[in-house]
Amino acid sequence: MTCNYHPALQWLAVWSESVMQRRSHGSQLQEMLRYNMDKYANQALDTLHISRRVRELLSVHNIGQRIFAKYILGLSQGTVSELLSKPKPWDKLTEKGRDSYRKMHAWSCDDNAVMLLKSLIPKKGQQINHTLPQPNSAHL
Repeated sequence: MTCNYHPALQWLAVWSESVMQRRSHGSQLQEMLRYNMDKYANQALDTLHISRRVRELLSVHNIGQRIFAKYILGLSQGTVSELLSKPKPWDKLTEKGRDSYRKMHAWSCDDNAVMLLKSLIPKKGQQINHTLPQPNSAHL
């Protein structure tokens, strides 16, 4: 005996599983970054080198700045674009600016963190919407 579920319920199950998996991977990624950031907490960093390395990794792994901004820095894509294209010298940065480069460095020096972020990219046709579809009245 097979059960025929309403298409909206099938979609909801896939959506829920995907959201839960992203949250789990996102939490793992944040733990990795915190660990890596602690290692470099008191070091002056080369912002130009970091921005070049991050741009290279994003390009090689086909990771968009929007995904990077969301999961790594918690900033807007526009702000990340500015940080990557116009890095300021370390001694000219505020503590908040330095923290962004610390996070970028923590991510870029850890292959596992790079691959984990790559796994968070929505697959084609599986874009995650924040709203649920309206039920189709034909199926009710």
